[in-house]
Amino acid sequence: MLRFINGAVHSSRERRFCEEIKSACIGGKNVLVIVPDQFSFEYDKKLYELMGAELFNRIKTAGFNRLSELISREYGAGSKENANENARIITMYKAVRRLKESRSVRFYKKALDKGTFIGEVITLVSELIQSGIAPADLRAAAEKLDGSVSSKLFDLSSLYEYYLEELSAAGLKDALTSMGECVRLAQANGYFKETEVFLDSFSSFSQDEYRLIGCMLSQADSVCVSLVISDKENLSADQTPFAQTIRTRERLRRTASDLNIPVSEISESDLDYSVSALEHINRRLYCISPPKADSSDGVRVLSAADIYEETEFVCAEISRLVREEGYRYKDIAVAARNLEDISPVLEGTMERYDIPYFIDKRRSVEQSALVIYLKSIFSCVLTSEYKTENILRYIKSPLCPLFDYDICDLENYCIKWNVRGSMWLEKFTACGKDSEPSERIDQTRRKIIEPLEKFKSSCENACAKEICTALFELLDEIKLSEEIYSVVKRAVGSSNDTELELGRASKQVWLSVLSAVQSVYEQMGNEKLTLRRFYEIFRLMLSQMTVSAPPQKTDSVRCAGAERSRLSDVKALFIIEANDGVFPADAKTDGLLTEREKRQLEDAGVDLNTGVISSLEDERLTVYQTAAMPSDKLYVLFSESDSQGGLKNPSVLVKMTVNMFKDMKTEKIQNISPDFFCTSYKTAYYKYLEKSKDRTAEIVSVGESLKTSDLYSQKPVS
Repeated sequence: MLRFINGAVHSSRERRFCEEIKSACIGGKNVLVIVPDQFSFEYDKKLYELMGAELFNRIKTAGFNRLSELISREYGAGSKENANENARIITMYKAVRRLKESRSVRFYKKALDKGTFIGEVITLVSELIQSGIAPADLRAAAEKLDGSVSSKLFDLSSLYEYYLEELSAAGLKDALTSMGECVRLAQANGYFKETEVFLDSFSSFSQDEYRLIGCMLSQADSVCVSLVISDKENLSADQTPFAQTIRTRERLRRTASDLNIPVSEISESDLDYSVSALEHINRRLYCISPPKADSSDGVRVLSAADIYEETEFVCAEISRLVREEGYRYKDIAVAARNLEDISPVLEGTMERYDIPYFIDKRRSVEQSALVIYLKSIFSCVLTSEYKTENILRYIKSPLCPLFDYDICDLENYCIKWNVRGSMWLEKFTACGKDSEPSERIDQTRRKIIEPLEKFKSSCENACAKEICTALFELLDEIKLSEEIYSVVKRAVGSSNDTELELGRASKQVWLSVLSAVQSVYEQMGNEKLTLRRFYEIFRLMLSQMTVSAPPQKTDSVRCAGAERSRLSDVKALFIIEANDGVFPADAKTDGLLTEREKRQLEDAGVDLNTGVISSLEDERLTVYQTAAMPSDKLYVLFSESDSQGGLKNPSVLVKMTVNMFKDMKTEKIQNISPDFFCTSYKTAYYKYLEKSKDRTAEIVSVGESLKTSDLYSQKPVS
């Protein structure tokens, strides 16, 4: 039996779906709950609170990738393991080198040497695998087409084929390809028999996921799918936000019909909001000419000069909500489409207002002190002769074990005597600054150069294993692990949030670096490798690595990317940077294949299941789910200019929101009294410095108030 539970955001759809899970569990059924991996923590938390520990421990929750691993492990999917991200990068690197050496490249001759090309090919291959497209399908399409697209497809089909062959030769498989094998194993062994399956928080599925759902339908007692499909006015809008989920529902219906499986459907119509204005947005967002509601209480649209003024207002208003209206920080959320870009501004403002916060994002390891330090080491050893600027950059890292005074004396010596190239290999005999004895400076030189020389020597005519071993010996000799350990140890038990985060991030980065080197050791083994090529692979792996930090406080403002987060129990929501092309985002047209080429592929019988239309539909659903998230208050903010002073326009979300209410007007943050932003002496001083040239009565008053503080009375306030 296939059951649909449909409903809008803030309907009883989620509550009913969770009650169905609880009921099945109480009835003694085997229960399997499938949700996207990125939402699993919030979803498990919600189920635990509803069901309690005993019932929660009876159910099995997983994403599709995790489910594939469980099935493969239970029934034995052969000796091949799933390739991790490092192994995939190394394997694709091999495939690219193999294509280059074949001398049969038709289109990507110049791109093959670019590090970014490998990442783009891996992304495309993932899309191909999820769409059920094999290398032979690409080659067949290339033969039907002509021009540049044909040349591209011949190269890509070769890379795709080489990638799969190299994986197989290494005894590995792509995790995405294992889904097809998982379907075969589940079908043959009746994995889903006597089980009730529940799927939630999906808007669409890949081809292999549809096949696995078909297997569930043919075996399980029932399959229950929860979809965000409202029955309100925006369901019939020309640009309905539910186009993607409606298409998914129809595809699942056809699958059930082919299997002669009965289908039932429930639509939850109720909406639970504290104010009518938010319900009005939920019902009519994306309608072309919606009726204008009388009251916009609970909804505000504000324009700011730039992102700095946006975050300033957000933090001041959060402080007011907590101080005057009894909100807790955990009741409030901030949503942005490009959270990675604006997070430094948001973090700085949150800290200035002393607001506890958690930013749900993954940070690239490339800007971490450890990775910069490692890159500086390679910059020293990859040149034909040592360059003084590279060595000074290397030893000035906070992770370098040398003492600061030794580094300063060495730098002064290098400047005074113009040290460069082969001079680093010779004893420093001249006097240093103020006739500083050269022996101590030369000892510092030896501490730097001797480990690097030993490493370079070990890597000559070496294989991958020998280079990895030499690198580990170098890191041990310069005591890097001890430095990392000291950073982590200082963070343990510290009450300083910044130090705690630094310690956790350092540990994650260090483990990621070790896993990267280990992957090269295991995957490339006895293959001869130059040090420069080793560094190319190593740097490529580092460029793909990210780290994350868990929430440090239970009562904190949640800041999340609108496209990948589903926050629960949000009373007040701030949508920031609701600018044209930002939120909603423009359709993605980047990648190795253009939109036009994807359409040509489709005409040749190869459907990639991705494109501009799909991206636009996904974005509309994201906008709807974000705007409909809060129960009490919604703030939509946009900037009038970027950081360079360029003009920015409000997005369609701003225009739709304003047009839905009779009394709605866009507020200008710059017209708000400075007093509003003065939540403490710290923020008052910041605002005073910003506006001191205005010399208005309000600013003069702020300046006088600052004189009453022991700390700020000592700073210039007039």
